[in-house]
Amino acid sequence: MDSNVVVLDGESLTTEILYKLSRPGTKIKISDDAWKRIEASRTAVDKAVAESEITGVKIYGVTTGFGKNAPKQIAKQHLHLLQVSIIRSHAAGVGQPLSPERTRMLMAVRINVLSKGCRSLITSHELWMHCTMTDRLVGTVRCTCHTRMVAR
Repeated sequence: MDSNVVVLDGESLTTEILYKLSRPGTKIKISDDAWKRIEASRTAVDKAVAESEITGVKIYGVTTGFGKNAPKQIAKQHLHLLQVSIIRSHAAGVGQPLSPERTRMLMAVRINVLSKGCRSLITSHELWMHCTMTDRLVGTVRCTCHTRMVAR
């Protein structure tokens, strides 16, 4: 395998690998086992949504709103919009932008966590993350950390 490709499996990310991923030109590949876990998670969510249509059981954040909107049932045709909206609502930030290297490291950590298969992903989300890590940095991450919160 190409030495500029790092395989993430959701289990074996180290600080050395993370540092390597901070550098431009390093690409991420998600392991086959991780893809199987991701697909199984997606299948489980799709099955639960289909069953909820029959049983009327609500699934928090999937077929309902979030927080104070949790009691609100979301119409089937708006479920995708709900997921897009939650991502957008968390995409705002304040403070100084992090460096591209730190942003790449944060994205790598997120991709690694998603590779555990504990979350259901949509294809466009997966593709966006891959493009971010393989081609060029898209967007910025802002930090509101205080200097005293930095590790000693």
